[in-house]
Amino acid sequence: MHQEGIEEVLESIVRESYGRLLSILSIQTRDISQSEDVLSEALVEAVDRWCDRGIPDNPEAWILAVARRKMIDLYRRNARWKQIVERWEEPEYVLDSSGWSRCVRHIDHRIELLFVCAHPAIDSDIQVALMMNVVLGLSAESMSGSFLMSPRAMSQRLVRAKRKIRDSGIPFVRPPDDELPQRLGCVMDSLYGAFHVGWETVPGGEGGSAELSGDVIRLVRLINQWIPGNAELMGLLALMLYSHSRATARNGSRKSEFVPLDNQDITLWDHALISEAESLMLAALKLGNPGHYQLEACIQSAHVDRLRNEVSNWQEIGFFYDKIISLSPSIGAMTARAGVQVQMGQHRSALKFLKEMDAAAVRDYQPWWVVSALAHQALGEIESARIHLQRAIGLTSDPRVRDHLLKLLQQ
Repeated sequence: MHQEGIEEVLESIVRESYGRLLSILSIQTRDISQSEDVLSEALVEAVDRWCDRGIPDNPEAWILAVARRKMIDLYRRNARWKQIVERWEEPEYVLDSSGWSRCVRHIDHRIELLFVCAHPAIDSDIQVALMMNVVLGLSAESMSGSFLMSPRAMSQRLVRAKRKIRDSGIPFVRPPDDELPQRLGCVMDSLYGAFHVGWETVPGGEGGSAELSGDVIRLVRLINQWIPGNAELMGLLALMLYSHSRATARNGSRKSEFVPLDNQDITLWDHALISEAESLMLAALKLGNPGHYQLEACIQSAHVDRLRNEVSNWQEIGFFYDKIISLSPSIGAMTARAGVQVQMGQHRSALKFLKEMDAAAVRDYQPWWVVSALAHQALGEIESARIHLQRAIGLTSDPRVRDHLLKLLQQ
């Protein structure tokens, strides 16, 4: 078979199955870095072997089997790992086609690995990035900007964290009840961060994250089964489902456009996902004391009012943003609140609110410049709107969003 075709299959496996493969290996070895090494070696070996013999019927199971064999060979030289090797060779760990299906669909070990990465022994400021890297396959380079550090610094921090997991003997099991709330919060933050990365990926573009949002939703569903009755976890799943329901409408008919929420064709929204999200959100709210993700889900529910009344419920959206700001006054939430004021025709109030925010914090925050430009534009302050819109365009990485803003600039 041509090498190009093999490389396409391997790229798909890395994109869609790498986290599952790595978690299966890591759960047994308790050594994430070593598991990454043997998995990489197995992927390299696949290129040579498949060129001669063709792609196997179950390529993921083939790669896992080769990686496990390499790990077993490595550990057989170390008596300390004898019990692990013996356990690996039991029939339950032999993954033929049916075994792979059983292991991946019913025992997704990424959940345990997420909670391992959120262990208190790991520095809290690297936990989210560690989960996004190890479990969801995002590279240090792709994440570094979001965490305000260089790719090199991010890579070094991740390596140290993986060594900490190996050397500390952190158990790869469900956390004890007294540690579960703290770790769950970190896990939810990492999953939402990864969902957002997938959500912002250009369909068909580079980066391999177009399917990431759907995969994150599957993980959150599993964790909801693992930890039932957690209101904030239910709110997170509802929030993701609301967003995912609009994917088709957001990407435009040619998949190369960006369609803002207010301009989306609501007939393209996935009503089944919206219905599920509404049920989850209401069940979560009945448990009392709504947190950040539940409030975010409430905001998305207010946008869904367009299905009933043809317009979003901006009064309600503003109320929930005020609640979020009272819990955690982030730049994102405050900028979004100003955007609501613009939608409600309160343009002067929006500009006043924006100007009260920390100038250094918003200097490179693209949404702030967009909202400010829209407020100036609505007031007829064309030159200020143009300057702010140009700044927003310069901060925009998504080519579809940039094209949309360029069209606004030309109006």
